Amino acid sequence: MDTKADSTLRPAEEKPGLSLRRLYHPPKTIADWDSEYAERTSEWFELFVDLIMVIAFSRMAEFLVEDYNAHNLGLFLLFFFLFQTSWIMYAMYCTRFFDDSFLHTMYLILYLLGMSGMTIHVGNTDLNLNFTIAMIIQRFSLFLMYFLTARQNDRARAHAGVSSYILMASLAMLVVACFFTNNETVLYTLWILVVVIELPNDNIAFAVLPREKRLPLNIDHMSDRANAFIIAVLGESVVSALQDYSGQRDFERNADFYVAMSLALLLPFSIALLFYHVQPMTREQHAYRQSIQRGFILYYTQCCLAPTLLLVGVAIKFVTKATIFHDEMKRDQVELLFASVGVSLFLIFCVRLSHYWGNHPSADDADDVKVVKWGWWVVVAIWPFIVLSLLAVGELELAHPTTIISIVTALCFGLALTETSITHWLASRALRDIAQYGTVDPVASE
Repeated sequence: MDTKADSTLRPAEEKPGLSLRRLYHPPKTIADWDSEYAERTSEWFELFVDLIMVIAFSRMAEFLVEDYNAHNLGLFLLFFFLFQTSWIMYAMYCTRFFDDSFLHTMYLILYLLGMSGMTIHVGNTDLNLNFTIAMIIQRFSLFLMYFLTARQNDRARAHAGVSSYILMASLAMLVVACFFTNNETVLYTLWILVVVIELPNDNIAFAVLPREKRLPLNIDHMSDRANAFIIAVLGESVVSALQDYSGQRDFERNADFYVAMSLALLLPFSIALLFYHVQPMTREQHAYRQSIQRGFILYYTQCCLAPTLLLVGVAIKFVTKATIFHDEMKRDQVELLFASVGVSLFLIFCVRLSHYWGNHPSADDADDVKVVKWGWWVVVAIWPFIVLSLLAVGELELAHPTTIISIVTALCFGLALTETSITHWLASRALRDIAQYGTVDPVASE
């Protein structure tokens, strides 16, 4: 029997006219090396997972705002990566396998319950045991998905098997951690080890398996999921900007409040403009398609970008609270805002490097187009360091919040406007080429 034919999702099955859920059926692989696959976007239940993540981000941000210090910043990052790795492992599952059975729904409910438990207890160090048990529930549901897929789908056996072993190792560490919840050094070390083995899950599979046993990503789907995750993180910044403090003492909706709120909303929107501006239009342009090395660089860059963007949301909370309660911002709060925005812009630049370095400017570009493109690279490379240079300003102590948020928002929006002016020129140049020669400069279609 041809196992591959039975275990791989055929294009005709990807978008059926009527989706009839079954109680049980073996998961199917979505893509393989020897065939193209239809474009696929996030399923509704994946977006349901994202809803819980938005709440988790909000609780993590509140945890850091309540007592901002180096120790809690480290805990904040650890909490974030524990959520992120489990989110990634489920996204990786959905990007390689198709399973709309009710049995998978039961695994997903278990996964959501575990994530909800983590969300409820995140940041409460008195409930470390509860948080660890919630992680065990969540990881166990992921283990069931991967393990049963490895058992039921011959083509997926090796790749899903690697993920199963990784989840078994992390589950073992979390079970041990349950006995050390009163010893923070041991507990946090075990949590860190869970992140260390789960984060490179896909890298490990690609390292230990021969090519014929690996499964490729559905690039369209994984890109869609990664973009959705960034939006969920930026959503916390929007929540911070629009948070209602009307029940607090001395609350007043004065001019400073509306200015700070508007700028705090414009800041994450400007960052989103920059992040989504030059996303690859086709899977051939994507770093995941170009090479394994570029894919790894993109993956880890995005893993670092997400918590950095959430720190932008934390800094916006400091701005909003200082504005509402007529306080000044402390130096460490201002430094957090400048550093998180500057590092975020640098990581967005690194995302572009993974997709486009060596491809733009191309050898076919006209000389003036090459000059403009190189200028574009220089601008987006230097701009993050302009923001970071603000950390060297001596008078950051007791800074006025509206002034601080005005400076950093102006820089981000200014970069978006500068970059748009460059791409507008490139697009206009391509249209002139079409009108004169009937051909398109390569940049116009990208």
